[in-house]
Amino acid sequence: MVESVHTDNKPRQRVLATLGRVEQLQADGSIDALVSSLSKFSPNALALIAGKSSPETQALTIGPVLIFERLWQRLKLESILKELLGERHFGFAVERAIFLSVLHRVCCGGSDRHAHQWKEDYEIAGVSKLSLHHSYRAMAWLGQAEPRTDLTAAGATTAPADVAGTKKSATAAAPSKSCRGPTPIYRWH
Repeated sequence: MVESVHTDNKPRQRVLATLGRVEQLQADGSIDALVSSLSKFSPNALALIAGKSSPETQALTIGPVLIFERLWQRLKLESILKELLGERHFGFAVERAIFLSVLHRVCCGGSDRHAHQWKEDYEIAGVSKLSLHHSYRAMAWLGQAEPRTDLTAAGATTAPADVAGTKKSATAAAPSKSCRGPTPIYRWH
């Protein structure tokens, strides 16, 4: 083993350790043992040396996903969405599509189209098979979903506080052509 050093402004190699002849080390498996020992310092280098990877490997980010996934579970949003979906069958994981859109908007903002490009850099369970069209359908459904009527959800649907000197009025969105009535999206002015 050698290291490269500069001596008298010239690159030189300094011997750190002598391991022996390559043929002998290959025969008794010493090289494999050395590489596996060094792999704990650089797993990427081990993958490259072993030929199981290429220099174009991709690192995926997991931190924000893990934190947001725990918050998602703690708020029981998966079960709330499944309850709201009821008997509707979309043929794809609507909850995962909404999770992806919300996570993307929390992390960096942007469109659903950008979210589908952005997701390639993150390890997010259940979104690899989702297409952009799935996100569009899930978000469209979310905009039309009927509000929950149970007591826990009722407290969360209060109007904004009236500020002195301002008027508050609720204007409903245009009525939907579906049999479900108008969409429950309100704008407070």
